[in-house]
Amino acid sequence: CSAAPAWDDSTMVMGPPWIEGDSLRAFYFGTGGGATNNGIGIAGTAPNVKLIPLKAMDRFAQGTTVDVREAIQWAVANGCHVVNLSLGGTVHDPAVEEACIAAWAAGVVLVGAAGNSAASFPVYPGAYEVVLNVGATRQDDSRWLWSNFNSGPERYVDVAAPGDGILSTLNNGGLGIDSGTSYAAPFASGLAALLYGLRARDQATVERSPTHAAAVRSNIESYSDTIGDWIVHGRLNAYQSVLRASRATVKGTLALPGHTNPGAVLVTASLMSGSTYIETQGFYPGPNGA
Repeated sequence: CSAAPAWDDSTMVMGPPWIEGDSLRAFYFGTGGGATNNGIGIAGTAPNVKLIPLKAMDRFAQGTTVDVREAIQWAVANGCHVVNLSLGGTVHDPAVEEACIAAWAAGVVLVGAAGNSAASFPVYPGAYEVVLNVGATRQDDSRWLWSNFNSGPERYVDVAAPGDGILSTLNNGGLGIDSGTSYAAPFASGLAALLYGLRARDQATVERSPTHAAAVRSNIESYSDTIGDWIVHGRLNAYQSVLRASRATVKGTLALPGHTNPGAVLVTASLMSGSTYIETQGFYPGPNGA
C-alpha cells in the first residue's frame, strides 16, 4: 500500500471466517511485510512494503460482504497497489465482484485465499477471475491437507504458496505458528509488492496502472514451479519472479569509429545473472553515437 499509519487493536485486519478469535490478526502482516536484518522474529516477503491494515471482520472473524466490498473500495481510493484478502466465504456477491473488477481496472493486484475445506468449490472473493487465488502447500511441495484445490473443468485456484506450519507475528508482539490458505496468500501479496516496486525502481513514486498490475500477476503465474494439477500454474518461485522482472540499467559511452550514421547501427546486449541467461535486447545508440 502507499501509507503506513499507526495501527492498534481497532484497525488490524481480521482473519477469515474459518479462524476463530482474534489472536492472529497481525499474522498476515509479518508474512507479507515483516522487517528484516534486525535479528528479531521472521523475515517478511517484502520487508520495505508499506501497510494499511483494514478491518472488515469483527473480533470473532465474522463480517458481511458489504464490509469486504467497502474495504476494497477504500483501499483503491487511498492508493493501495496490492490488496491481500485473507478471508472468504461461499456466497457470491455481485457487488463484491464489481468492486474487485474496479480495483483491477485501477491497477490493483488482488490476492485471495482459496479456502480451507479440502474441497473444489469456489470461495469468494478469491475465486473471482480478477483475484489471484492462492492455495496452500506443505514443506515438501505437496498440497496442505485442508487447502481447497481444482478438480474438473472449473479451476478456481491459480497458484500455491507455503501454508503449513507458518511462523509469523502476533498482535501482542510475539510469534506464533498456524496453517491455512490465509497464511499462503500474504506470500503472494508480498511478492506482488516486490514486483510492483521493481517496475518503478527508478521513480520517486510507484505508478499504479492496469499494465503494471497485469505484468505483476503474469510474472507470478509464469515463473511459478509446477507441483501438480490441483492448481492452474504452480507454487510461487519468488527468486525466479524477481530475477526475471529485474532489468539492468547501464550508463556510459558507446564509440562507433568509422560509422557516419551510428543511429543506423543495431547494438545487442545480453542480460545475465551469473551463468544464467535471462534475455537479449537490441537498441540503437542514436545519431550522436552515445
